[in-house]
Amino acid sequence: MSNADPTTLPKGWLRVSISDVANAASGHGFPTNLQGRTSGEVPFAKVSDISRTVEEGGRYLNGAANYISGDDAKALRASALPPDTIVFAKIGGAIELNRRVILACNTIVDNNVMGISPEPGLEPLYLYYFMLTQRLGALSRATTVPSLRRGDIDGISFPLPPSAEQRRITEALDEIYSDLDAGFTALERVRGNLKLYRASVLKAAVEGALTAEWRARHPDTEPASELLERLLVERRHRWEEQQAAKFKEKCQEPPKDWKVKYKQPFKLDVTNLPSLPERWAWCNGDTLFSFITSGSRGWARYSAEDGPVFIRMGNLDHGTIRLDMRDTQHVNPPVGTEGVRTKIVPGDILISITADVGMVALAQDDIEDAYINQHVALARPVPSTVAAFLAWYLASPSGGGRQFKDLQRGATKVGLGLDDIRSIAIPLPPLSEQEAIVEAVEAQLSVIDHVEADLDTRILSVQSLRQAILRQAFSGTLVPQDPLDEPASELLKRIAAERGAREREVATVKQVVKRTNGSPTAKRGRTKKSKTKEN
Repeated sequence: MSNADPTTLPKGWLRVSISDVANAASGHGFPTNLQGRTSGEVPFAKVSDISRTVEEGGRYLNGAANYISGDDAKALRASALPPDTIVFAKIGGAIELNRRVILACNTIVDNNVMGISPEPGLEPLYLYYFMLTQRLGALSRATTVPSLRRGDIDGISFPLPPSAEQRRITEALDEIYSDLDAGFTALERVRGNLKLYRASVLKAAVEGALTAEWRARHPDTEPASELLERLLVERRHRWEEQQAAKFKEKCQEPPKDWKVKYKQPFKLDVTNLPSLPERWAWCNGDTLFSFITSGSRGWARYSAEDGPVFIRMGNLDHGTIRLDMRDTQHVNPPVGTEGVRTKIVPGDILISITADVGMVALAQDDIEDAYINQHVALARPVPSTVAAFLAWYLASPSGGGRQFKDLQRGATKVGLGLDDIRSIAIPLPPLSEQEAIVEAVEAQLSVIDHVEADLDTRILSVQSLRQAILRQAFSGTLVPQDPLDEPASELLKRIAAERGAREREVATVKQVVKRTNGSPTAKRGRTKKSKTKEN
């Protein structure tokens, strides 16, 4: 226990440790045979229950996804944490998310969760708000997986005001946070509406509604059917060029009838596909992409501090075709076919093919020397198309996004194959209309991007304001002090006295149990039971 620090705290406050005013405890391992049980008297909470409560805007955890019976709890020797305990993740990346909730009822928590139960006289909400200021990940001493020990929590420096001032602070924080939460909710609602608007723009684009007036002004545009005929000729020509280059590289004469090995793109069944605007035509990825591949495993050994960029799923996102290069990794690619095959060139379309499938990005003209990893596919459009139109179609939730979701497969690992990308049905407008669509889409989405950037700034301001208010609260400047309040030193004495009384009571009970178990009667009982077992 430390003494008052008058240079940082108001008169009547004390600087103490969490262990002086609260009790930290970890949870219990959750038995797999009880997984998914929803009947029972006692909720058994996990990190996922904490996350769900916070994501739903809640502060109190009232129940859990799993329940166990009282008999199960006894068999596990699992003690429930009492109401008003503040709980949070104690291991893994969830520590960094700063998610805290308050138990509304007696709850057992699993061993990935830790709780802090306030002593009588410490307002639970005051402790809750204080814990929101603590970045617990910084307390972890583990080098691989972040984890917290009870001692890490016990040693946190804690500003203890008088009990009455604790209540005034929490009342003020409740009122302020209520207003901030309302503002934050409104901002998030606008963000959600912008997301819907973005999806509607893309839907209108890929269905032809966005360029309906453009078509009326350009009635003599070359139809996509003629464009497709040229694409098929060009596709074969490019294949022949690539094969001839391979023969030349190997110093070989092309074998007789080598051109007959060319495979025409498979024919798309349009029976159940919707009708298209005039002069549009259905085709598929096999027709429009001259080359489709994905990255390979085992590139970890090529990892580097700088040099060529290694494109991962984290560099792609939904609702955009821009690469996010804020967090990049680098590689020294292998020499030879593997490096050439997975190298990105301008105009390539990149698609996430594992886990969160269907995120799309277009490699721009200024793309650096870059390669894809095994979670990303590369689709190279034939030249006589507008790559940006194809990318926007694949990125649109009602277009490629819907088809990617339908093609997801795998019970435990969701993913797409390269043949899935070849099979994607793509509506092809005339070439000049593709350009008009891209121009219209990017003009409207640039407005949305600007508004979203402004929203992000406002949301960050709300979050910064929350932290500033919390700093005021725990430095004693949010509400005025009352000289008539009982000082925190008296509260601390009372907490220590009550703790001491409880500890003595527990020690007495243990002594009674020990004496009872050691009495001659108890010994005779145990001997008699032993003999009975022997008989």
